[in-house]
Amino acid sequence: MPDSPTLRKRVYTGAHGNQSAEQLYFVAAAAPINSVFNIGRFPSGTIIDEIRVHHPNMGASVTLDVGVSYPNGEFADAPTRFLAAQAASAVGMKKFEDTPAKFDNDVVLMVTTKGAAATGRVEVLVRYRHLGNLVA
Repeated sequence: MPDSPTLRKRVYTGAHGNQSAEQLYFVAAAAPINSVFNIGRFPSGTIIDEIRVHHPNMGASVTLDVGVSYPNGEFADAPTRFLAAQAASAVGMKKFEDTPAKFDNDVVLMVTTKGAAATGRVEVLVRYRHLGNLVA
């Protein structure tokens, strides 16, 4: 499971409640089917409002899933939490803009390539708010 250089980047968690944005990315070089790229770590108390995935033509039959994993093992991973089986065989942009997703545990944003070997740089813009560990 390759990690993107942006996984080590610390996301902004100040000014509780203000929307922030992180530009994350990964580079696939003939990545085999079911390659998982961990691209960003978000602390507990994060609400993800929107995700935009900008991708090149990654190869015929390539699709992308976008979801989360729980690095501390509290829950089963949710690899399609935001996007599932989104075609990436032509240049494009995919967008998650549904009910905001609040995470009460640390999560790692992950992208899985499927369908065929994938090649290209994928940019992922995440709009989120950090509220901290508030009791709901």
